[in-house]
Amino acid sequence: MSALASELSGYAFVPEPELRFAGEGLGKHPLMGLIQHGPYGLRYGSPNALRLALLAPARDLGKLRGLVAEFERPAKPKEATNYYPEYPGFSTLFKMPIAREDDRLVISFPMRWMTLREMATNSAWRPSYSSA
Repeated sequence: MSALASELSGYAFVPEPELRFAGEGLGKHPLMGLIQHGPYGLRYGSPNALRLALLAPARDLGKLRGLVAEFERPAKPKEATNYYPEYPGFSTLFKMPIAREDDRLVISFPMRWMTLREMATNSAWRPSYSSA
């Protein structure tokens, strides 16, 4: 039985797009392009640091902080070394550091979500904000 001319094929080939990087750099591999050229947005100026908000259950904040610290460290690929280049660390790659943790941007919550009524009556839950 032959396929009707009006039927669509089961797949289509879409070519990998060229990505833009700093200095008119082009490439198909995101990490290689960032390593070779830097981020595209550099031409528009960049903040002096990347500020992160940390939002996690209280028991997982340590893991989240560890992940943020890991972003800054260089890493060598263990698999597919012909495809993945060495990661130089966030500051080197993006040309800006990750800002120090700001207590105002760290929010922990209990494992069980409270109802609005419980939040309103539980003073231990209410976040405190410094005037700094």
